[in-house]
Amino acid sequence: MKLNLWIVANCLHALEPVISVPRDAPAVLIGARTIYVPRCAYVYQKKSDVFVDAGKEGGYLIFENMNFREVLEMVQFTFDFYSGWEDKLSEAAEKMDYKQIIDQSWSVFKNPMMLLDAGNNLMAMSAQYRDDEVNEDWKYMARHKRSSLEVQQFLIENGAPYDYYMNDKSRIFHLKTPWINGKELSVAIFYQYVQYGRLNIVEKDRELNPGDLLMADHLVGYLAEILGRTSNQNQLSDSFASVYMKLLTKERVSGEELEYWKKTSGWLRKKKYRVVVCQNDAKAVDRNRRRSVENLIRSCFGDNGGIVLIKDKISFLLIDQSEKEVADKWKRLLDFSERFHLKVGVSLVVRDISRLYCYYDQGVKALEWGKTKGRTDVRGGGG
Repeated sequence: MKLNLWIVANCLHALEPVISVPRDAPAVLIGARTIYVPRCAYVYQKKSDVFVDAGKEGGYLIFENMNFREVLEMVQFTFDFYSGWEDKLSEAAEKMDYKQIIDQSWSVFKNPMMLLDAGNNLMAMSAQYRDDEVNEDWKYMARHKRSSLEVQQFLIENGAPYDYYMNDKSRIFHLKTPWINGKELSVAIFYQYVQYGRLNIVEKDRELNPGDLLMADHLVGYLAEILGRTSNQNQLSDSFASVYMKLLTKERVSGEELEYWKKTSGWLRKKKYRVVVCQNDAKAVDRNRRRSVENLIRSCFGDNGGIVLIKDKISFLLIDQSEKEVADKWKRLLDFSERFHLKVGVSLVVRDISRLYCYYDQGVKALEWGKTKGRTDVRGGGG
């Protein structure tokens, strides 16, 4: 594994080296030597200090008042350490174990790490920190297993100029909110041009720097492979959405296909279902923001038989269960419409699943009627 001196300094940060390294120093070093050798760090003593030199492009580190032999051994150890880390990543990737990857990576970053799916649901987080040890976002995430609407709204609105939700290269953001007040490294995880998640690293115990960016991008390569392959192996939710799309667009669905969909999507006759149709406010919503909002809807409402995109409208089923659950879901839907500038239309209660397209039309008409009246959301009556 090739390193630069930022990465070496991160491994040896407890020794507090003086860092004089360009932010864009290339990761080309393969070891450390006591004589000049191409692509190796040159370690030498100068008075009471030990220098680790990578040339003009690579910069240098100074270990003040330290023993030459000890510094040399520790720098050589750094290359072994990262080589061992890569072996652990490969092993975890073979097992498709993303949690193990996060566990094995804390010693590299020495900061709180969290892995989210594309809908901002928590998949894994560093076990070294208590709920209340990092920030409010970490506390909420640890307790609710998903990001809060307030944080998501802030990041969508304030992160757009920096391509926050679609950045496929690691970046360090300085976030000033009551939930995240400080620096955070963040990178979207793509596999074959589809986003499957996000890696966040919060600056807490060690200052984030360009070495972390390189290591995070390296780590994301393993995570992308795992998340992408896992998703491709699990096509159940896609089959939900496929049948739901057919029902909404009046395509033919076989009796066997429909019965399987009803069973696997949890369709129960005792429950009341409505078709929900959402549309982004037409006031110049960019593609990245639109995709982010679609992912959030999938995260919060995608468990009722699939979420589909028909032209510029998103549709999903809303289940009326207990009165409290109904109230909670309506509140969440209202929250979404207000925070993310969505127009929402909701059908009457579905009486005939084979005529689901009629209820989709009801949702669309309710949405259009709401636009003419200046309403954000319109709920169909009856039940």
